[in-house]
Amino acid sequence: VNFVDVVLIDENDEEHAIFNNGALNKAEPYVAEALAAWNSEASTLSAERLEALCQPSERAAQNKAAKAEKKAAKAEATKAAKAAKAAAQVA
Repeated sequence: VNFVDVVLIDENDEEHAIFNNGALNKAEPYVAEALAAWNSEASTLSAERLEALCQPSERAAQNKAAKAEKKAAKAEATKAAKAAKAAAQVA
């Protein structure tokens, strides 16, 4: 990913230059606010809390499981169809 010029478009359709020439634009108020919040919270952030923040949400885990089940069902159906086709060719 190349962050040459990245902009944020807010709810008022105004552009805010988040990155400029590949560098974080710390003078941009949106960036400055986020960095200030991070700096404020980082001093009290435990390793356990940071790990929890980086974990996928419960919904993401459910979606992943549903997708895996759907993929497995499709593979099983394909396998059954191939077996039926092979059986029909033998008969």
